[in-house]
Amino acid sequence: IMAGFDELSPQQISLIKTLEEFGCQVFELADKPDAGVSSMVSSGVRRYEFPDTRAEIPAAARWAKDCLEANPANSMWVMVQDLNNLRPDLIRIFDDVFHPSMVISSQVTQKRAYNISLGLPLSEYPVISTALMVLKFACRALSVDEYSVLLRSPFLGGADDEMSLRAILDARIRENGETSLPVYSMIYFSEAHKDKDHHPGVFCPVLKKNLDKFKDAIVDLPKKQQPSVWVRDFINLLNVMGWSKGRKLSSEEFQTVNAWNEVLQVLSSFDQVSGELDIHSAISQLKQVINATTFQSETDDVPVQIMGMLEVVGERFDHAWILGLDAESWPSAARPNPFLTVGVQKKYKVPHASPERELDYARKLTRRLLASAAHVMGSFPLKDGDTSLFPSPLISH
Repeated sequence: IMAGFDELSPQQISLIKTLEEFGCQVFELADKPDAGVSSMVSSGVRRYEFPDTRAEIPAAARWAKDCLEANPANSMWVMVQDLNNLRPDLIRIFDDVFHPSMVISSQVTQKRAYNISLGLPLSEYPVISTALMVLKFACRALSVDEYSVLLRSPFLGGADDEMSLRAILDARIRENGETSLPVYSMIYFSEAHKDKDHHPGVFCPVLKKNLDKFKDAIVDLPKKQQPSVWVRDFINLLNVMGWSKGRKLSSEEFQTVNAWNEVLQVLSSFDQVSGELDIHSAISQLKQVINATTFQSETDDVPVQIMGMLEVVGERFDHAWILGLDAESWPSAARPNPFLTVGVQKKYKVPHASPERELDYARKLTRRLLASAAHVMGSFPLKDGDTSLFPSPLISH
């Protein structure tokens, strides 16, 4: 039984034919009969316009919160046409509306009332960027921005106890005019001593102890070795700096650390193809794997789900809001694959092959989305910078 298929690819059609040849019965789950435009509108489908996206997203967030407060058992879905680019704005605004404490302090680890389906490259998660910074520190001096981020990271050993001291240490190093900082210089500044004006220096005992171990570990590193051996040394370097042990990790951070361990296993498998590498090449290979790894943590069921429009086909909700339905964005512009003949793409209705295909697909998807909940809001911005926008013709009614 197939449910939620607006179109079938040639490969899927071939699979279905093969199943039928072997005696399988293949059915398509029918939607409820289309009751027409007038009944859809009367049943709770509405169109809204906003000055721009900066006004559109907060309105959707406040609407979701109002629906939740009215009935906590309701399911709210916010569907976003351009989820990939709008993800940072969505997190910032929904945090501001649902969890203001998270905006005030990044240390707050309460569970969010909403979930965004789209993952990020693993390198964009703070606990992973800290790990990469530590490994960079093992083979070169850090710039001002880099050593400042490292000192203030909550993911290094002793961060909870020395957070204020490390912030002061960061300021003292900057006052000293350091544009870059190797390991031995950071050790020097973390010691208890008097500066040129005879003021007592900042002493961070845990940081100093970890840096001493870190320096000794760096001295023992060979010039070249297999990736799997570098993985062992990378783990040791992170351990001596107390990485991921600065404070109690949230569920998302814990899962991110597990994803990091899986990436290290991938790097270990490069032995057969890369040969021996120096530390710079090993870190470069590691970064490539991390950048290519999209990660999304598992979350508990939450009442508000934020998803791309293609992810919600076939679902039913209590309330739904569809963002970004302007004429420039919906239907999407055609983008034929430059490596395939355009005529062949049009013949087999390859995604993005032609304007006609995009319009037909967007029309089917819009019909499904507008019937996906008892109450559906469709919205669009009137401006994108200096460009005036208009509602998509698919929601003109």
